[in-house]
Amino acid sequence: MLVYIGNFPGDTQLIEIQNLLGTRDMLIDYATYRAKPAGYRDHHFILAKTKNNESADDLILELNGSSFRGAELEARHFVKRKQPGSWPGAERRTNQYGLDF
Repeated sequence: MLVYIGNFPGDTQLIEIQNLLGTRDMLIDYATYRAKPAGYRDHHFILAKTKNNESADDLILELNGSSFRGAELEARHFVKRKQPGSWPGAERRTNQYGLDF
């Protein structure tokens, strides 16, 4: 199960995210992008791949709305967008960042 955890400050270090997640057994993909609606500020998010739905739900309950260096984190189930008919073979969400789950 994939969990989106976002709204990390733009200068967040990977070690800080590792410390936040502790010793959980999961795979992590990390991405950053400039969010235009937010005034071109840097925005970081991770996709955490958990073993099952129960671990994903626990992670979401623990992190959603929690504070991280003054920012309120958003944690939710990651839902991959459907491929639009006008873009055959392209997936808008994952291809832009090189993530492929």
